[in-house]
Amino acid sequence: LATILGAKPVNGIDKNVDILVVGIISKPYDQLLTTQKLTYARTYGIPKIDELAFISWCQWRLDQLKATL
Repeated sequence: LATILGAKPVNGIDKNVDILVVGIISKPYDQLLTTQKLTYARTYGIPKIDELAFISWCQWRLDQLKATL
């Protein structure tokens, strides 16, 4: 969906990532996270948005594209 709407999803995170979309973490609190994406984003000042904000952006982008038809 993101690609179709003009975003460039990536599997990893580095300094070139503009925004990190954060999904629901489905691990118990007593288990160590296997990803360090949130820590990396915080360290390098990469903004984070949740899934609802991403869906809102998708709707906004669809409205933009629809207006050009």
